[in-house]
Amino acid sequence: MKKSDTERDVLALAGEIVRNFYVDNDFSSLISSLSDDALVSLKNGVIISGKDDMEDTLNKSALFPCKIEKEEKNLKNLNEDLYLASIVTVLTSSEFTGSRTIRAEFVIRANKNNSSEILSLSFAQMVESSVEKSAFPAERKPARKTRGAAREEMLINFILDGLSNKEIAKRLSLAEITIKKALSKIYQRFGVKNRSELLTKISKK
Repeated sequence: MKKSDTERDVLALAGEIVRNFYVDNDFSSLISSLSDDALVSLKNGVIISGKDDMEDTLNKSALFPCKIEKEEKNLKNLNEDLYLASIVTVLTSSEFTGSRTIRAEFVIRANKNNSSEILSLSFAQMVESSVEKSAFPAERKPARKTRGAAREEMLINFILDGLSNKEIAKRLSLAEITIKKALSKIYQRFGVKNRSELLTKISKK
């Protein structure tokens, strides 16, 4: 199916941010595209809430340039102007041996004024692979599971931030009943009945 101009622009934005981030250690396109209350999950498990905190964290980070050996992009339309963009890259650098496979997942809202804003972003390091190996064919099936896990993590982060179902639905441009159904699945997986029990269980981990 042919991608629309909006879909191409959203995927191009995500790809540009990943390349700038890892190759040039340039965070300007990321910071300018984040919504003020965006949630960012780093691969070390740290959760950052808000554009200002993310900028402060990046300015204090000691990063090093990498080379992108392989890249795969995927895009899914979640609801009208809301998209889930997944960028998987195989990176090499003089700072580490072999290669590292990183998945960056963006929830992006495409606004009518031809600008897009990132509502949430997560980085996750996948199994390490040799540059000579083709990492993507073997990883495509788990990747679909990871996208679901990323959406679950995003909803849990919203709960941790104290957002109501209505507020989450508004932020994601979804119906409140859709959020309730998604949370019900999360409660079931964690073996709890409501968000209070979920928060208690998470805090004990």
